[in-house]
Amino acid sequence: MSEPDPFGRNRPRPNRSDLFGTISAPVVQLAKSVANSLGQKFLLLRAGQCQGGSPSTEPGHRTNEAPQHDVVLTRNIYIASVPTTQIQWHSIMKPASPRGKSSVPIAPSNEPAVNVTWNDAVQFCDRLGTTEESRQLGYRYRLPTEAEWEYACRAE
Repeated sequence: MSEPDPFGRNRPRPNRSDLFGTISAPVVQLAKSVANSLGQKFLLLRAGQCQGGSPSTEPGHRTNEAPQHDVVLTRNIYIASVPTTQIQWHSIMKPASPRGKSSVPIAPSNEPAVNVTWNDAVQFCDRLGTTEESRQLGYRYRLPTEAEWEYACRAE
C-alpha cells in the first residue's frame, strides 16, 4: 500500500459546494477569457499542478531554478494575456506632469509600460480595482504570486 500523498494529488478535486458548504447556487461556468474596460484581456488559468523550476539539462538552466518542485494552483484565476500597455497605464496612473516620476512617456503608445517598480505595479492594481467597473463586477486586481506565474508559464 502506498503512503498518503501530503499534497492531496491523488484525491479528487473538491467542487465549489464542498469548499463552501453554505453556497446553494449552481456552479457558474467560467468564461475562458474576460476583458475589462481598458481592453486588457485575461485568460482563465484553471486550478491544477505542474513542475516548477527547471531540470539541469534544460537549455539556459540556472542554478537558482533548481531543484524542481511541485507547483499547485488551488483556485482558478484569470491572468493578463499580455503586458499592460503605456496607454492603459496612463489612463489609470494619470501622471501629473512631464516632469513627474512616471517613466511612461507623456504620449503613451500600445507598447508595454516599462521601468515600472513593483510598488508602482501594486498601486496600478489597487487603483484599477477601485474603478466603477471593478466595483460593479467584483473584479479584484493583484500581481500574480511566483507560483501562479510559474504555473501560467508552464500551462498547456
